Amino acid sequence: MPAVSFYLPKDLEEKLRAEAQLKGKPVSRILREAVKVYLEAERKRKAREGVVRLLLETRPLGTWETWEEIHRERSADRH
Repeated sequence: MPAVSFYLPKDLEEKLRAEAQLKGKPVSRILREAVKVYLEAERKRKAREGVVRLLLETRPLGTWETWEEIHRERSADRH
């Protein structure tokens, strides 16, 4: 596995080392897991943005007025 070096502020390094000791894991594993979680969250964010963009561009439910009409019909059925 390739090595990567980077610098951390002293307070963050101390927190990271304390967390590693508390969990009984190497610092490198905690960093690797954190990067993995960050990248996955970023991937999900981009996917959500893509879905919203698609909905805005294609308007599968029609215009805002169409949506309001559907909402009124559904709301009337509940009463």
